[in-house]
Amino acid sequence: MTKEFSTDESYQPNLREEDISVNWGINGNAVIRINGNPFLLFSTDEEKGFCKSISKNGMYGNQWDENKYKEEFK
Repeated sequence: MTKEFSTDESYQPNLREEDISVNWGINGNAVIRINGNPFLLFSTDEEKGFCKSISKNGMYGNQWDENKYKEEFK
């Protein structure tokens, strides 16, 4: 990812497999968590996901949308 689209959370040093988990919603949506915190949201209603490592919507996906996350995973 280019610096233009990245955030401070784009670089995750020392990330281990056990730090990552996936939660599936009833409607087929998914949230990927890092150390228990939501990080990436895939919604069946959207073409691209929402991620905390993306600073603006574009070719890499969409920037994190807390309202969308709460709507999907109440």
